Amino acid sequence: MKDRKDFEEKYLMILSILTMELNYQQIANKLFQILNHPIAFTDISFKTLGFTDCVEINDYVWQHYTTQEYEPVAYLNIVKDAGLQSVFDSEDPVLNTEPLKLPHRRLGCKIGNGVNMLGWVTLIEYFQEFTPYDFQLLKLVSQVLLTEFKKDSNYNYSRGQVFEYLIIDLLNGTIKKPSILQNRIQQLDFTIQEHKHVLVINLKSKHRDSLVLIRKDLESILYGSKTLIYGDNLILIQNKKNQNPFTDIEKTLLEQYIESNHLLCGISQEFSDLANIRQYYGQALKTVDIALKLDIGKSLLFYDDVMHYHMIDELQKNLEVNNFFDPLVRKLILFDNNYKTSFTYSLYTFLNNESDYVEAARILQIHKNTMVYRIKRVKEILNTDLNNNNAIHHMMLTFDLLKYLHGENFWEHINAISVQ
Repeated sequence: MKDRKDFEEKYLMILSILTMELNYQQIANKLFQILNHPIAFTDISFKTLGFTDCVEINDYVWQHYTTQEYEPVAYLNIVKDAGLQSVFDSEDPVLNTEPLKLPHRRLGCKIGNGVNMLGWVTLIEYFQEFTPYDFQLLKLVSQVLLTEFKKDSNYNYSRGQVFEYLIIDLLNGTIKKPSILQNRIQQLDFTIQEHKHVLVINLKSKHRDSLVLIRKDLESILYGSKTLIYGDNLILIQNKKNQNPFTDIEKTLLEQYIESNHLLCGISQEFSDLANIRQYYGQALKTVDIALKLDIGKSLLFYDDVMHYHMIDELQKNLEVNNFFDPLVRKLILFDNNYKTSFTYSLYTFLNNESDYVEAARILQIHKNTMVYRIKRVKEILNTDLNNNNAIHHMMLTFDLLKYLHGENFWEHINAISVQ
């Protein structure tokens, strides 16, 4: 009767953890106080998230995975030798079947639902022997930890795949040593190819149920891509033998899907070293940010298409970019402000369409002769013939600055633009 009452009290105490704002390490120490068994839990990549650190445990395996370098492959071999491999397949706690191969017996249980395993939790029979109640309590612990995992954005949308946690740690910058990265790459069930691109799709406005569906749809379009949800973004990693991130058919299908679902997709430059994925994720993410800021009108954008805007953004953080305006464009804006004309917009449209009078006139919805007259007036105002490629380049750079600072339709606010 006493044992049953003790079990019920521990059961309620474990459940109460869900009402507390504790980090993983605090949860581990709280569970030790309740269970009086040293406890440790990891994610599916065997990254230790929490373990009993408030008492000294004289167990070489315990010391190995709580104090040494991160070695998932070595630890996995220990798990196999101890007969705990069945934890991966069982819904219930498993006692190690080879007690002679470990200093102390282990009771392990997976954290997850069905085939979707997010990690596992282990008790050590150290201060007292296991009882049948410990099996039930560890099962409850695994369910509590699963709930805590679901509060964590890193695990909320996880499928329990090793590469997801590897990429998340790389993006978070928590893997500092190349040896640790190589050790974790050994766990992957696919080959790292030479040519890689990162695709970022912003999902901030999408409902949770939509995220899962969008992820599946894009995986069917870009077969073989590796995907994960990170923050408000869906990340796709194209891992190819050749330099092209996708075939013509894949690109067409991707563009159609992105556009029809009102999404934006940014694509990084090519890279080879997985250790640098954070930099290229930043490129793809910046591409989406710029597309949103400027309302560019395309649903699929490569970083190379907007790299100059990124440069402007970095420049703006440290310098007064107005100082870099081309003097001819500056002069034309002042003229428009003084005489309430729109020659700046006419010049931009003309140069942005490779000095094509017909196309510029079509966009402005005016007659070609009117376009010819306006450019003639611009030449007179600026005292230039617009045949100098270097001068045109400087003008277009200024227009890019104006677009980034004031939006794609910057000419609509020409009177508010300071060029002094």
